Amino acid sequence: MAFEKSLQEEKGSKGGVAEAGVPPMEPSESNRIAIIISPREAPAAPSKIVPMELINHGNCNAHPQISHHPWHPSFAMAGRAMPLIKKVMAEFIGTFILIFTVLSTIIMNEQHDGVESLLGIAASAGLAVTVLVLSLIHISGCHLNLAVSVAMAVFGHLPLAHLLPYMAAQLLGSIAASFVVKEIYHPLNPGIVTLPRVGTIEAFFAEFITTFILLFIITALATDPHAVKELIAVAVGATIMMNALVAGPSTGASMNPARTIGPAIVIGKYTKIWVYLVATPLGAIAGTGAYESMVAAEMLGTFLLVFLVLSSLTSNDKHGGALGPVGEAAAAGLAIAVIVAPLVNVSGGHLNPAVSLTMAVFGHLPRAHLAPYVAAQLAGAVAAAFASTAASFGGGATVPSVGDAEAFGVEFVATSCSSSSSPPSSPIPNQEWTGASMNPARTLGPAIAAGKYTKIWIYMVAPPLGAVAGAGAYLALKLN
Repeated sequence: MAFEKSLQEEKGSKGGVAEAGVPPMEPSESNRIAIIISPREAPAAPSKIVPMELINHGNCNAHPQISHHPWHPSFAMAGRAMPLIKKVMAEFIGTFILIFTVLSTIIMNEQHDGVESLLGIAASAGLAVTVLVLSLIHISGCHLNLAVSVAMAVFGHLPLAHLLPYMAAQLLGSIAASFVVKEIYHPLNPGIVTLPRVGTIEAFFAEFITTFILLFIITALATDPHAVKELIAVAVGATIMMNALVAGPSTGASMNPARTIGPAIVIGKYTKIWVYLVATPLGAIAGTGAYESMVAAEMLGTFLLVFLVLSSLTSNDKHGGALGPVGEAAAAGLAIAVIVAPLVNVSGGHLNPAVSLTMAVFGHLPRAHLAPYVAAQLAGAVAAAFASTAASFGGGATVPSVGDAEAFGVEFVATSCSSSSSPPSSPIPNQEWTGASMNPARTLGPAIAAGKYTKIWIYMVAPPLGAVAGAGAYLALKLN
């Protein structure tokens, strides 16, 4: 993530800071999810991310909002030149720590009868990325990934002259970590090599889409001036964990050529390595360039959400229940969290016709926006279902395993709870009964792709009614 957060210059006279009043919120003009925030002192303008190299090369005049902040150590270096050698060393050390952590967790899991489980491995990788981003973002941007560096260079956020040193540092860090792991855990466990356990096309698509999602999240949080920059580390770590749950059983969820090349060199095994070396950079470039308008954001966000949910469900079925109900629910919850975080400042991050309908009913989405939002969400869900089928994931249709009245009640109550709480409540309680849809788009997309519409009316009617009821109950109870 080749960005440094530049902080707002505080407006006011030399002797003090001028206070700016906050205008009252006008829900009828908002196209975002209704989040009511008490008025407080606001900065003069939103903080903005600028390419770190512009700061390091002294072009602060082009970005007058750059300033220092005493309690933000992550940005203490803003305005000072950072030598390239320090950035390269940060990339080497960070990649070493990341690869060592991931490989060690995988080996411990296999040597000790699955004590970590897929959920533990995914959590370990996500936590490693989170703490490393918090530690190194102010030095090098904390890429730790050849695909990230390539995408940042393509879109002008990393000088081309820095690309090769960054990539070399990442590769050397990965190779060094793999050799250290080999010496500690010899004989080396072959499970550390990323090998597709599915067909080549399916593996390519899985690596492409997971890397696409990773860079989409990074780019959205790092470049949107309205995004909550403090969430970058947590959101990226959560994205890694989510993608590992989705693609781990199929491809190893590399998302990073360095993650694949290091262990491959140490073991001398290069089976289908081209999949990881081609799919991940292409996915990264596509993800970086995909952050666009409101309607496009809803379509893309719904596509990613539905694709990830379907992928986790079918991956669990194909690999002997590796995820389990808890893993499936965690993948769905993480998907919502990491997709909504960057999109909430673009479209509101609805991703659900029931949510958009509720926002329109209560004046938080202009009525004229409702039809385009719903159309975009349905289009995204249908595209995701066909993409899942084309990639040989398949499945994912929601069909109730209980009576109509019971299924209707479950979907109504689950959606009602979700629409009156944040984050959405867990789908585990009703997962085995109805599939825990809570989203007409999530149901309609796979139904169209599979041509299976059994009792689909339940999922088309219950979630919108539940969403309106839940939001209405909250609005009736909340203090004014």
